[in-house]
Amino acid sequence: RSSDLQDIVLSGAHIKEEHCVFRSEKSLGGEVIVMLEPCENSETYVNGKRVEQCVQLRSRNRIIMGKNHVFRFNHPEQARAEREKTPSAETPSEPVDWTFAERELLEKHGIDMKHEMENRLQIVRA
Repeated sequence: RSSDLQDIVLSGAHIKEEHCVFRSEKSLGGEVIVMLEPCENSETYVNGKRVEQCVQLRSRNRIIMGKNHVFRFNHPEQARAEREKTPSAETPSEPVDWTFAERELLEKHGIDMKHEMENRLQIVRA
């Protein structure tokens, strides 16, 4: 059991007691950045790609922890700058929700769900 108190506690499939660390830092230019550092052997994904070392988060990144926890990271300063630059940025053509994050994860791992379903239908029909 961890001797460190956790600020956020999650439970579920493939969630470790110490799963990852979020750190807010200042860059050399003075900008506030947020880093995600996965703990050893944790299932942590950013935008569908497994993360095994420290990575800088950007607004609208999708974070998946374990098998059931999906989050969308929002950096207030980056989100504000994005809205000012392109007012339509907050209305993507497709909602960024659980289904989107799950499909993104599968696609990054080379799994085409439509193709898989068509193959299974052919097997059932045979």
